Amino acid sequence: MIADLSLPSQTLIAKADAAAERIIGDDEAQSLLTRAYRAGHWAVPRGV
Repeated sequence: MIADLSLPSQTLIAKADAAAERIIGDDEAQSLLTRAYRAGHWAVPRGV
């Protein structure tokens, strides 16, 4: 894999709130922490 090292390092660093398990200021990264489940599917974890 080839990385694009020309990107500023500031764009690669995200702030996180560990207590709330949330990434601050990056909605796209936050969306990657969860996934959408189909309603009624047997593999959906409890509490989701």
